[in-house]
Amino acid sequence: MVYEPNYKKDYIALNIIDTTEQVSEKNNEDLEENTKSETINGKHEWFAPKRWLGDREIDWAFSQTLKPSNYHILPAHQFHYAKEASHTAEAQAYLALPELLAELNSKYDLVFIPVNNPDFHWSLLVYETKSQTFYHYDTLNGANYEYVKPLVKDILLAKEVPASEWEQHLIPQHQISQGNSYDCGIAVIEIAKKIMERYQGDLANLNLGNFNFTQARSNWRQRWERQNSQQIAQIQQNYPKK
Repeated sequence: MVYEPNYKKDYIALNIIDTTEQVSEKNNEDLEENTKSETINGKHEWFAPKRWLGDREIDWAFSQTLKPSNYHILPAHQFHYAKEASHTAEAQAYLALPELLAELNSKYDLVFIPVNNPDFHWSLLVYETKSQTFYHYDTLNGANYEYVKPLVKDILLAKEVPASEWEQHLIPQHQISQGNSYDCGIAVIEIAKKIMERYQGDLANLNLGNFNFTQARSNWRQRWERQNSQQIAQIQQNYPKK
């Protein structure tokens, strides 16, 4: 079980309008307004052009991705929460790191870990269990590298990697470029997908080829609209554009 922080409603997978049933009554009005803006106004539409993706979009996309049983994908908030938990007063914050460690077990070949550096950038950590090595895929020239290092170090030391060697178990993979300031979340999804398709036991030398993140965003947007067409129509009826 993954411990969820007190701000749980921020990480509820968006089910269009009926997420209001999953939070306390006092939050209904705010969540309804957020849902309306995310689905209708265009300013915050899921997978709309030139938008920085949120946790819920990334989690939804991975829920739609065919994933072999030897791969594991963590929720989009988990790395950030484990990193920040030590700075909070939450009673169960001490569980964040052990629960993250528990996800990195040997029954999986690879564990995919979205990294959210809030209001700045998404990147992707991929943990190869047999080598106890993290690969950091960052499409903004390694912008999140320093952000991930402290928690990765804590994880590796907890896994009894010698203190003098832990940096050898964090490999930067910063060659892929998103080409703009907003496709980092799309890049996380697409890089993970391609790794799952191509991995043959050697992540260090895996060639991922080329990416078209603009087209990928459009494809995800169309897929989301197809799956939610009835709910979107209902919201448009209830909240017509002014």
